[in-house]
Amino acid sequence: MLMYYFTTKEELIIQALAAARPDIDLLLSGTSSLGEFRDAAWSMWREVTLGRQRQSMRVLLEVMGLAVVQPSPYRKIATVAIRAWLNPIRDALQRMGLDRDDADRRATLLVSGIRGLCNDFFITRDRARVDPAAAALIESVVMSSQRTRRASG
Repeated sequence: MLMYYFTTKEELIIQALAAARPDIDLLLSGTSSLGEFRDAAWSMWREVTLGRQRQSMRVLLEVMGLAVVQPSPYRKIATVAIRAWLNPIRDALQRMGLDRDDADRRATLLVSGIRGLCNDFFITRDRARVDPAAAALIESVVMSSQRTRRASG
């Protein structure tokens, strides 16, 4: 029956990940300051490690691991998933005054950092160590963004 709705296993995975993905656009839509961005990023972290998105994050990490070892067909799925997080975060940072290149660098740092910290947390379960690292990552993106805005403004 699944093959009737999805032509391949990979298509099933793509659709399942898309349906379970946090709505980053919605989460960031109300952010108009770096402080609000910080709060939204922390909410995103909590959602993927404690909330409803925890299981979909675990599946995403598994798919990304497969994309590294077996680039085809999982590379496309992993790339779509990365862009689904990266683009709205970059766009939110741009709305707050960062130029596109700087916003892209900071979004990449945040998305990749959160993914790596999720991996660490899911393996070790060491929340006392990993949560402060996530807070430091988020703060580094926000604080360096504030310095960049002041220097260019």
